[in-house]
Amino acid sequence: LALASLLMLFAVEGKAQTTYTWNVTGTGDFTFASNWTPARSFANNNDILVFNNGATTTVTNVSSQTIGALSISNNTTVNLSPSAASQTLTIGGLTGTDLSIASGSKLALGNTTGYNLTLVNSAAGNTATIDGTLTLNNSLTASVFNCGTGTAVNTVGSTGNLINNFNGSSITSNSSTLVVNGTYTHGATTSAGTIPTVTWGTGSTCLISGYTTNTTVPGGINQSFYNFTWDTPNQNTGSINLGGALTTVTGTLTVNATGATSARELRLSGTTAYTLAVGNFVQNGGVLDLSNGAAGSYNIIWNLTGNFSQTGGTFKLTSSTTGSKTI
Repeated sequence: LALASLLMLFAVEGKAQTTYTWNVTGTGDFTFASNWTPARSFANNNDILVFNNGATTTVTNVSSQTIGALSISNNTTVNLSPSAASQTLTIGGLTGTDLSIASGSKLALGNTTGYNLTLVNSAAGNTATIDGTLTLNNSLTASVFNCGTGTAVNTVGSTGNLINNFNGSSITSNSSTLVVNGTYTHGATTSAGTIPTVTWGTGSTCLISGYTTNTTVPGGINQSFYNFTWDTPNQNTGSINLGGALTTVTGTLTVNATGATSARELRLSGTTAYTLAVGNFVQNGGVLDLSNGAAGSYNIIWNLTGNFSQTGGTFKLTSSTTGSKTI
């Protein structure tokens, strides 16, 4: 009976929900118990990990495990650096918000040694509130943010920014599991990458900003966006043709820059017919070609319901189509 009682006590303690607060500024090891308050001597799958010291810290030696919740607040910047390749930090979920990044705080995944980290918040009923910045790191790693395709709801708030800053990094989601009310930044440079499938809320922005040598259309561009902004001043090779895939921008379509020289263009189509429904259009720079296709008969139609503003750059149509050309 005494032994049974002791085993029961250990089982209850093993399931206890404990909040551990990171107490290191600068660089610290994820696995060192003393770097947490209270000391995190054992990792349990319902631990709540909190970063709120207002510092910029690199957390090294992050290894695969399941936790209950993750919170970053008080203008704290955290870079989670894995201990080896293909590590996964899974948020199992508890009552309340399971992943929280407060406004002014930042979380980055991955490191500069080539080790990739996957952050999973996909369990049934899990929630995330990203009012700060979540970055899939821009160094040597292809990190992953996995929202799943089930009933989890990950929300980027109006002040939030979800940044995919590396070629090969990815976001697993659908329009139910990821909602963007703030900004998604597509920072891939040498490859096209894929814009995640999300629900684009009123006031949200999809920002294309990283390209340098990529010349192909990004995946996921055939969604219904609110604001869509193209700003690639460092594009120095070729031009990018969207192939008529961009069809809906209910807020504002903005072109700020398309490359290092006027030879670098954003082309909405080649010889593919398209209809673009757009609220407002703003061009501050760059070269926008509505279509640069050869002779043929294909329609190019803009349904512009708001204002047209051009303060810089070139707006043109070089296609020789005999089809309809309408704004």
